[in-house]
Amino acid sequence: MAINLIVAAHSDLGKMRERNEDSYCVLLPPQISPELEGLIVVADGMGGHQAGEIASAQVTDTLEQIFSSPVYRQWVDYSPEREDYYVAVVKEVLERINDRLYAMATSQPQLAGMGTTVTMALLAGGCAYLGHVGDSRAYLLRNGKLEQLTQDHSWVAEQVRDGVLNLQEAAADKRKNVLTRALGTDLVVRVDRSVHPLQAGDSLVLCTDGLTNLVSDAEIQATVQTDHNLERACEALVNLANQRGGGDNITVLVARVASDKEKPQATRQNAAITQPLRLRREQRTVGMSWQQRALWWSLGFLMGILATLGLALVWLQPR
Repeated sequence: MAINLIVAAHSDLGKMRERNEDSYCVLLPPQISPELEGLIVVADGMGGHQAGEIASAQVTDTLEQIFSSPVYRQWVDYSPEREDYYVAVVKEVLERINDRLYAMATSQPQLAGMGTTVTMALLAGGCAYLGHVGDSRAYLLRNGKLEQLTQDHSWVAEQVRDGVLNLQEAAADKRKNVLTRALGTDLVVRVDRSVHPLQAGDSLVLCTDGLTNLVSDAEIQATVQTDHNLERACEALVNLANQRGGGDNITVLVARVASDKEKPQATRQNAAITQPLRLRREQRTVGMSWQQRALWWSLGFLMGILATLGLALVWLQPR
């Protein structure tokens, strides 16, 4: 069953960070390889200096490049005739990107410690093929019920799964941002994979922990379920995280499986994806906190005064 998607995304610096180290990618027909129905990705970078934003951008840019044509097949040593072919695609593509990131991090001192989460959904044949590393998340909203499709690869999440911590203790633990798995940090990475058949009305939600650390699953469910305008739903979730402190970069992406009647609407809404994507990339490289902006404004004002005084002194000197 071929599916038609309506997609919206929103990424924000948050209230405490100087740079946006989150990245996301949306590929839909006709930009994606013809046998595929869509690609949606979120990545949350980490590392000193600008290494985090470099890592997450490497992931999304590479995925966008290789899935925009059948070139991805050259990355995969597996028969396309096999039923689990796209499971292998997700695994091998992310493993190769991990190799690339690890080589960059170990050969360039300024990128030491670089890494990123990744949560991707490759859509083909009416199914979502998920690949996941880290603590970004994928959810499925179906018939009013939100289900988390991924497991967080973090120390705190593992303690919860082992029964050492409860959810309340985990939420307050200062180590909740400590990852146990990420792309680029080790030579070998284990990629979680899963397959999820989709049906009309389903919504996939992909997001970084800047959202889930501050907004509950129930609030994500209510927002996406009640607001038919996906762009507005994404913005509402980001705004809610910012209202609660915005301690990290926040990225949320929602993809709804549309019915045949919604195809014209999908075309109009998806046409807006390229512009937010471009703006988000500009923001990642030039985004500044209000403290930084105030400092630059003050320096600019001071330089203007000094330049004016200098011209006045030159003018007043006797000729």
